[in-house]
Amino acid sequence: MTSVPQAPQEPSANQPRPLRSDNKTLNGKYLSLSNGTVGVFPANSTPLSVYPRSDAGAGAGAGANAKVELHTYPIGIVDHALALVGRAKDSLRSLTDLTNPAATAFPAGTSVDWTGFTMSGGGVGGGDARAGSSQLSYVQQGGKWLAFPAKTATDWTVSWFDGESNPLRAGAG
Repeated sequence: MTSVPQAPQEPSANQPRPLRSDNKTLNGKYLSLSNGTVGVFPANSTPLSVYPRSDAGAGAGAGANAKVELHTYPIGIVDHALALVGRAKDSLRSLTDLTNPAATAFPAGTSVDWTGFTMSGGGVGGGDARAGSSQLSYVQQGGKWLAFPAKTATDWTVSWFDGESNPLRAGAG
């Protein structure tokens, strides 16, 4: 009897997990996409799934602090990756879905990073990616995730604040 070779398995997405927040409006909600922006958008009932890929080219190593890229599709001709995007002089970056970020030229003064995420509690670098991740972080020390009200009373956008200046003044001037 001969064994039949199995086709390679498609990468597994991290299973979406509800947000944990002191804000009752956000607690238990799922991240989703709206026009390329990551946030909480109840009208979009499809939770955001990501396919973590080790970023070996940027010095990723084994362990809980391994850097990963977060792609919204496992493979494909057109690559979609989550990135932090903002003006280089600002301390606040929006979490955004970008198409082909490695092949895109961004305007001068724009800060874009899709390779500096870390996952812990079951994600890449912290265990089996198929088990999901309990915490997404960014490699920059001293920062934190913030949510801001968006266009409707139930919508929120997600950004990374680097801890350097007042986030309410980011983007001013």
